[in-house]
Amino acid sequence: MNNSVSFPTLKTERLLLRQLTIGDDKAIAALRSDETVNKYLDRPKTTNPAQAAEFINKINLSISKSESFYWAITFENKLIGNICLWNISKDTLNVEIGFELLPGFHGKGLMQEALGAIIKYTFQTLNFKTVIAYVHAGNIKSILLLDRNNFKRDKELENINELEDLVVYSLSNNW
Repeated sequence: MNNSVSFPTLKTERLLLRQLTIGDDKAIAALRSDETVNKYLDRPKTTNPAQAAEFINKINLSISKSESFYWAITFENKLIGNICLWNISKDTLNVEIGFELLPGFHGKGLMQEALGAIIKYTFQTLNFKTVIAYVHAGNIKSILLLDRNNFKRDKELENINELEDLVVYSLSNNW
């Protein structure tokens, strides 16, 4: 992994992927309190902008320590989701990916666009070898998105971690 990289802003055809700011507190509160978004996530619901601001500060501290990357996905200047790289292993050059998108933006190819940009950045700039995704077995839309991006089910990682409701997908840097 290249540690000299400052936090990148990435652009796709329709999206701007950027670092969170405190001004995103209301949008993050809306995203992290949405029932559809939270359906398959095991986390406490964010219920107000103050909790969202705390979360944003925590994320940006993690970024400053090179422990994660966390992009706000913006479409037409509106925060509609996020995509992150975390659980960074500098030994094995593996990284975990996670993503979420407001339901009103599902089915428009926006997460496909964001994921493609992040995969490219992860392999070509950060030089990771493998991207890993833990997904709830019932989250068919996320599983299909990973399939479309050449992730493969990783039963070996599933067996090692003895996961109950999760499946593991991975993508190696030989695509």
